[in-house]
Amino acid sequence: MTNGDPKKFVAVAHASKLLETFGICRPDEICLEDIASVLGIVIETRPLKAADAHLLRVGDSGTITISEKIAVDPCRARFAIAHELGHWILHKDKSQHFLCTTEDLRDYKSSPLELEANAFAAELLMPRRMIPGRILKMDPGLEPVRQIADIFNVSLTAAAVRWVSELSDHPVMMVISDGTESHWWRHNEKRAKTLRLQSRQRLATETCAHAWAHNCLGSTPVLSTS
Repeated sequence: MTNGDPKKFVAVAHASKLLETFGICRPDEICLEDIASVLGIVIETRPLKAADAHLLRVGDSGTITISEKIAVDPCRARFAIAHELGHWILHKDKSQHFLCTTEDLRDYKSSPLELEANAFAAELLMPRRMIPGRILKMDPGLEPVRQIADIFNVSLTAAAVRWVSELSDHPVMMVISDGTESHWWRHNEKRAKTLRLQSRQRLATETCAHAWAHNCLGSTPVLSTS
């Protein structure tokens, strides 16, 4: 990696090391509250106007505050906690205070520090070594994403980003849309470098993203090779 690039490999290694330190071998053993407690971090829920999550460090003690608006979604809150744990472990020499927005938590237009915290969170919550081989061999579609979400108790969006960005060997893209226009997306950087969308680009009627969106309600992760 060049200077200034997110040190994702380092972030992943730290997450893997943390799991090893706690002797965590199964998905159902990944208890973020227990990890935070041992690290000297209190987790609380409060109103936050400008962020989804907030980390404050004072010496060896810290507080992770989760916004009330995302606390109602346990999977979303769980990723936010893992993200802040990433900041705690990776960036103690950078800042004592992190305010993380929705965009920070989904890797969109984020700083290198936020990208590193997301890479840490993805590995902590969905360790590659715990993902069944049969899922890694699946063709593009929602089924592998659903299975990862169920196994690791994460949101479909978090599972889709993980599968598309890090796990799948297919040239695949994930599109989040309102059924008419794209809002944001992820693609497999190793195999789909030429796949590009523009913000608010209209979905072509022949794409998987358009077909799925018009058979479902709301914004749904859609995996497409179109």
